[in-house]
Amino acid sequence: MAGTVLNEALEDWLKPLALLVASILLSVGTILTQEAGASGTLTVAVFPPWWGEGRSAAAVAEAGAPIAGFGLAGWMVVTVPADAASADALRRGGALLLNSAAARICTG
Repeated sequence: MAGTVLNEALEDWLKPLALLVASILLSVGTILTQEAGASGTLTVAVFPPWWGEGRSAAAVAEAGAPIAGFGLAGWMVVTVPADAASADALRRGGALLLNSAAARICTG
């Protein structure tokens, strides 16, 4: 009986909790990607986690963006895209671009 009451209580809170978590994640994602890749701004190019530092650096270099440093993991490269074309090339190369606020977080 106590288990049933607990299950019902969990069911009542599960949907609102899931909505809250989704809202927080969406808000944080929106904040960290806002103005990411803008010309002359510090940007973090986040590549797939299974990419090593070498492959990530090569992708940034191929996009024509200078490497300013690396994040806490080798698949996070801090760069300063010179123009919209290099930011677009980073995205086409598989990177998720995060703004300068994320750059400060990612580099410790």
